Amino acid sequence: MNIPGTNGFIPPKQGTPVPYTCTACGHTFTQKKQLLPLPVKCPKCGSMKCISIVSW
Repeated sequence: MNIPGTNGFIPPKQGTPVPYTCTACGHTFTQKKQLLPLPVKCPKCGSMKCISIVSW
């Protein structure tokens, strides 16, 4: 579906795996997209300094 005036991008739905990278240890992992933008915790080192590789 392409909506006029947009680039045709549709953001992922809740529950879709989203890639993240921990800025503390460099570990790359996926976590399901949540309804609210809550901080993501690294499963390897436990740091909350994680960013999504892709921006929605």
